[in-house]
Amino acid sequence: MNYGLSAAPAVRWLISSDSGVFNAVRGFIADLSQRDYVDVAGPPSTDDMHRYLHKMAQTVPLPCVRLKLRMVKNLTTDERGVEVTCSDRDLEEIARWQRRAVAKR
Repeated sequence: MNYGLSAAPAVRWLISSDSGVFNAVRGFIADLSQRDYVDVAGPPSTDDMHRYLHKMAQTVPLPCVRLKLRMVKNLTTDERGVEVTCSDRDLEEIARWQRRAVAKR
């Protein structure tokens, strides 16, 4: 059975590039997930790296975003799908991860 995906372009990129996130969305669609959200940790910012390395810290905290999942139905076509949303701040963070990944290629 096919499902549509409604998400911002950066969120779609994250889902397609991270198998863990993709599998979490698939599990939600198959009703195998016990939660309606996915927490994703990403790479730290350059500022955080410098700040924590300057303090001689052993670890640098990773930024985390929360993707909220919701089943939806297109009222025009009756197709089912999943809507993946996040806060504006989290969307900016995901966009930063995407830019960083593209720059590394």
